Amino acid sequence: MKHEFTQEEIRKLIFYNELTGEFFSRKSGRKLTAKNPGGYLVMGYKKRNYFCHRLAWLYVYGSHPKNVIDHINRVRDDNRIINLRDVTHAENSLNKTHKVLEEFLKSAPKSAKEWELSNENNFILKGC
Repeated sequence: MKHEFTQEEIRKLIFYNELTGEFFSRKSGRKLTAKNPGGYLVMGYKKRNYFCHRLAWLYVYGSHPKNVIDHINRVRDDNRIINLRDVTHAENSLNKTHKVLEEFLKSAPKSAKEWELSNENNFILKGC
């Protein structure tokens, strides 16, 4: 059976800096994270790895996320609380769509660069 931290447990063991997204041991002061092959920061405890973005959510809000944690700026190791949001898989997928379209616009002919992607996944004329 896997262990699920409570906010009280995690706050006894670690300090989370909301401004930098870093985790430190309360006992030693040592930074506690490592990057996994997918680019996410993880932390080991009792022979199990935990995603730091999920622990940050628990640390700050006192409950486990209901869905998936999205890194708003799409930087997987940026665990500042301001960069994290609890979203459905569908909402998280929209963030990936934005990235693909933004990459397309960077490589598009100059006339196409007058257009940008809105939050509603529509192309709009820049400045409108």
